[in-house]
Amino acid sequence: MDESGRVVREIPSDAPTFSNLDPTTSDAQAMDPSKNLAIWGTNVAVLDTMATFRDFLRNFTKKYRMWKDGMTEEETRADPDSDTKEYVQMMQNMLTLGVTSLNLDFRNMKAYPPTHKLWQQAQDYPQDIITMMDQCIKDVMFELAEAEMARQRQSQQSQSSAPSARTRIMSSEPLMPSSDRSEPDAPTPRPEESNEIDWCAEVQKRSYKVRPFGLDKTVNMRELDPKGM
Repeated sequence: MDESGRVVREIPSDAPTFSNLDPTTSDAQAMDPSKNLAIWGTNVAVLDTMATFRDFLRNFTKKYRMWKDGMTEEETRADPDSDTKEYVQMMQNMLTLGVTSLNLDFRNMKAYPPTHKLWQQAQDYPQDIITMMDQCIKDVMFELAEAEMARQRQSQQSQSSAPSARTRIMSSEPLMPSSDRSEPDAPTPRPEESNEIDWCAEVQKRSYKVRPFGLDKTVNMRELDPKGM
């Protein structure tokens, strides 16, 4: 500006404005909320937290807790249940029985190396972290539902492709003149097959909740779930 306040020369700016928003700049990428979500007032990334907990649900096995409790690798290898994926098995039962609550032993999270940090964060910010855990349970439950429906379809296809007993008997009968062959019985109408359960739809309409125990700090469950669901 000159002495009278008039603009003499405009200085170009790289600031991301509505008229100048280059999506390739680092500033524009930082403004993308889907890549920079965090719990309010903290640096706890939402997407990273959910990915870590989903990994825990899918891959935690009992041997991690055994090691944490002082057992040796030789002792865990001798235990046939050491490689059991505890929470996958638990959620498979939840899917079959229609249960919507997952009992989560926080000591298992402390024993599993990738979730040791999440174990501490969940106790520092329980209302936020446990809400994200509820969504993670639904995500993994949906994956299990898809896998179950795929197994059902494969089983039905294998059954339909197998030759029926009557077909095998008729094919083994000796050849004889058509005049001597008795007329085949009228086909018996097959009962209508029961509709298979749409497990994915069942998961979608349900709300899943974490029921934590084994925490170092006492957490009021009513504060985590005021509606009491």
